[in-house]
Amino acid sequence: MKVVIADDEVLTLQLLQKIIDWESLDITIAGVAQNGIEAQDIIRKYSPQILITDIRMPKMDGLELIKWTKSFDSKIKVIILSAYGEFEYAQRALESGVVEYLLKPIDEDKLYDLVKRLKREIEEELKEQISLSSIKKIESRKIFKQLLYPCDITEINHISNIESKISDREYRLININVDNLSYDDFIKFSELKDKEIDDITDFIEMSLRKSEENINSIVTEGYFGEWMVIMGFTDDMGNDNDIIRYERITEQLIQNFSMKIGIKCYASISMPHTKVNEIYKAYYETLDLIKYRFYLGDKAVLSNNATHMKLNLKELRLIDQQKKLLEYLNTQDEKGAICLLTEIFQDINNNGALEPDKIYDFCYELIVLIRHKFCSGKINSKVLFLVEDITIEKLKTYKTLIDLKDYMISLFKNIINHLITIEEKESSRLIQKAKEYISMNYNSAITLDDICEYVSVSKSYFCYMFKREMGSSIWNYLTYYRIEKAKELLKDTDMKNYEISYSIGYENPSYFTKTFRKLTGMTPQEFKGKNYR
Repeated sequence: MKVVIADDEVLTLQLLQKIIDWESLDITIAGVAQNGIEAQDIIRKYSPQILITDIRMPKMDGLELIKWTKSFDSKIKVIILSAYGEFEYAQRALESGVVEYLLKPIDEDKLYDLVKRLKREIEEELKEQISLSSIKKIESRKIFKQLLYPCDITEINHISNIESKISDREYRLININVDNLSYDDFIKFSELKDKEIDDITDFIEMSLRKSEENINSIVTEGYFGEWMVIMGFTDDMGNDNDIIRYERITEQLIQNFSMKIGIKCYASISMPHTKVNEIYKAYYETLDLIKYRFYLGDKAVLSNNATHMKLNLKELRLIDQQKKLLEYLNTQDEKGAICLLTEIFQDINNNGALEPDKIYDFCYELIVLIRHKFCSGKINSKVLFLVEDITIEKLKTYKTLIDLKDYMISLFKNIINHLITIEEKESSRLIQKAKEYISMNYNSAITLDDICEYVSVSKSYFCYMFKREMGSSIWNYLTYYRIEKAKELLKDTDMKNYEISYSIGYENPSYFTKTFRKLTGMTPQEFKGKNYR
């Protein structure tokens, strides 16, 4: 999308180019002008979608430029800039079809919001044009469209053209589709003129003729981004090689076709037929085959060779696997979760083909279970944002089994990593509080119940978290802390051993001496002799 900016003030032009991030809006500044004449030249050359213009300019003012712009292309959106004293003048511009005007000095947020809204309106208008264009194309090919559905062929004019090509020989219908289009490709494709579409159709026919001499074919455009080829052979090659031959020719055709239009394509091949009134059956067979692309990923050509036997969720034990996956979340076992998800999707692929909708349903049910699991609790609620906005529609944007698998694995990794981060933060808080309690109460008898009540967690959870965080038990830490306090007292005071023992929480001086020696390698008296200040 392009914008042209016109203003006779150089500083204003510079400001408008920098005040908002045009690149983030996917808008290119086609050019800037200091008067209406310069702006005309830029508009003629680049056909922008948006014009931002000042009212007062030399040679040709804003009103004249707007009038000319609307006559050049009425779809161009215009934003007019005006000073406070030019309000009445600006009103005249509004009557000329300007969407909105902005007062100077320019407010960055207002300009950004306005441009963003206009961009959205332009995109909606483009989509409407594309839709209307597609309808017109379909209308112009009514004969072929009629054959895609059950119909009385005696009522279709010029049906003999197709009958002469088939003449009771076997044929297959090849349905060529453009792959998932980006917005730019969608626009590019929708803007193809009838002549360009005819050229593409001719190109397909020419490619088929070059691939083999013994081909009879009819090519026509179907729906948006879809071409149909009715193809048969004039020789009598054995049926064992028939589908391989079709696949080979179609693969080459897809490769040439993709290079021609610059967009990735794929195709599906029907079962063999012999009658004109079976074309609709062949067409529906190609549509059924397209769903198998979910399993085959980037495979460009789909045929009945891709058929898998059908299973259901219960036979693959996917319901049981959901429980295991939730348990892996509980234990934050990323490796286990990834291995199980990989195994599930591998089983689906090997034993397929479940209807893709059933796979999407399985994944969505799993996400719902995760939501329920984390729907309560202060800590757990922080994980909810990872799954709360996931809908079945979002899952269906992943068009292949591989893409869906990669998404689910990525989701589980994110959840587990987030849980680990939360637990680490909670662990740090918990350990800090436990240390705080010990620093305040080390000189008295301390029980595990006392500590856990202070930090507000269960004894088993506290002991697990403390050892995981500190590498030793709470009792080892308490002992170490008391001995460090004893060292300070031995260095800095004349207190007796039994007095120090009592002051750091040991009721038995002999036990204190034994513990001190175990941790330091010397008795309290020996330590005092070496360190007394």
